[in-house]
Amino acid sequence: MQLSDARRADALLLLQPNFEILHLVVALPVRLFTEASIAVGQETWTWIADARPELEARVVAEVLEAWAGTAESEQGLFCKKLECVPSLLSPLYAGARTLTPHPRAAPTRR
Repeated sequence: MQLSDARRADALLLLQPNFEILHLVVALPVRLFTEASIAVGQETWTWIADARPELEARVVAEVLEAWAGTAESEQGLFCKKLECVPSLLSPLYAGARTLTPHPRAAPTRR
């Protein structure tokens, strides 16, 4: 998904609101779930909400539905596999194996 493709869909939404297109504009970047797609999505969603304030509540509802979908499909933060490193979080995990916990952070024995 490129920004120009997203802008064409946005322009169509601004001219004539269509909730099916709005759903796709929100759902597709989340379904791709890459850093680039989420960045384009976030910019697109903000642009739509700014240009058509009456659609803002619907945009937010669609984003919430897409976020809930990531939980259901166990994507990203909701991934239950230990070896699963979400693409959006991989920079955070890059140095995680080299870090050691602070001595006071170790669990205490009773």
